[in-house]
Amino acid sequence: MNNVCILITGAGELGKAVGLFLTQHFSIKATYFVGDKDPRIARQAAQWIGEGNTQAKMVYPFQFDATQVDKANHTIFGAADLVVDCLPAPLTPHVARLARQHDAHYVNLTASADEIDQIQAIAMEAKTAFLLQAGVAPGLVNLLLKDLYQQYPLLSGWPAVDYAGIRVAVLPPSPMAAPAGPVGHCGFLSCREAILISNVRQMRRWPVSIWENNEINGPYTDASMMAGGEGNLVEALAERIRQAGHPLQHRTSRLTKPQATPDRPDWLLTQAIIEGYDASGKPLTLLKSCQIHPARIGHRWLHALQVGRVVLIAECINLLLTTHARGLIFLNQLMPKLLFKSELVQRFFVIDPSPEFIYPRSVSSDPLD
Repeated sequence: MNNVCILITGAGELGKAVGLFLTQHFSIKATYFVGDKDPRIARQAAQWIGEGNTQAKMVYPFQFDATQVDKANHTIFGAADLVVDCLPAPLTPHVARLARQHDAHYVNLTASADEIDQIQAIAMEAKTAFLLQAGVAPGLVNLLLKDLYQQYPLLSGWPAVDYAGIRVAVLPPSPMAAPAGPVGHCGFLSCREAILISNVRQMRRWPVSIWENNEINGPYTDASMMAGGEGNLVEALAERIRQAGHPLQHRTSRLTKPQATPDRPDWLLTQAIIEGYDASGKPLTLLKSCQIHPARIGHRWLHALQVGRVVLIAECINLLLTTHARGLIFLNQLMPKLLFKSELVQRFFVIDPSPEFIYPRSVSSDPLD
């Protein structure tokens, strides 16, 4: 394959992490650009990436203001083979339109329903691919649940599923390793010492908070009911789960702001859970988990959530550049087993090779308790 051109829009923490990982571990020969509306920030990000990788790969900065796409000259997009959009959700449709105008592939992580609807319209009949929800949640958790759902009939002998749930948790190695402190921006993982629970069908566009107590990985934490993070998983499962009104529950736990260092290794836990019955009528619960730990990328240290995101983005980029993919694609449309067996995923993720069987101790209205 000839040298490709990859643009990264957004020079914040995610954009820098994406650039660092691609320059360090991406196997396809590429020229990289990182853009920001503030040219100084773009230059600093390019320098941070260039000094951080050990492959002597440079990244070139450019000025890019997504709010001025109709007024500014964005000729650099004409050279792009692929755009990785790391800007906030409200700006993503502007970048997607530029990618469409210049026939570039497009990848982003947003879980915002309104922006996804706009990008879906932009991607209609495109010559290139628009791959959405290429992160941890939505993204990885969707694939875990899809893989579990595909295995359920074979393991249970019964086709119908009563309940499906997903869980995402950023956790320290022990409760004592989680000092109190403010939580920084990390996508929808934004509630200190909290688990976010979502009755997605009823509250997808209307987040509310209801506090209660729950337990993950030993320590008790507060819990908040909130929408978000499931992407298009609800629609995919709406007609396949028998429990009316609660087709999906989604929990997110957050104990501290991720500040990964070798002596404080926060780690990321993602889980999918399915409940139903076996052929004899006995209650059956299946659980599939994935652990992601902080990692040194080149000379830099990325916390677990960053590692999860950049690995999945790199795999998505590889897919788009090495196949004839076109049009709208969601990460959860990919085959889980193929992605889970990829070199980067196996190197940085620890995924259960087979589901865990859980036998309920007592009848509970919430199978994730």
